[in-house]
Amino acid sequence: MCWFFGRQISEGLSPTGDVPVGLVASDWGGTALSQWTPADAVADCAITKNCTGKGWIGGDHYNAMVYPFTVGPMSLSGFAW
Repeated sequence: MCWFFGRQISEGLSPTGDVPVGLVASDWGGTALSQWTPADAVADCAITKNCTGKGWIGGDHYNAMVYPFTVGPMSLSGFAW
């Protein structure tokens, strides 16, 4: 999936595909969606419980593995979820 996304971006930037595109895989198998959801998105949806029925525990993977790529001078401009 990541490679196809990168190829599509590169070909979209140049018909010959000679524009370098960096790909970053930020994933962790077997994790719940709630761990990848930012806290403000949970608040917007008024969700109070996660899939286990316990209080909402989320955002830890988003904060550690996605958010850092959204800020700063080298922030990413495309994401495939």
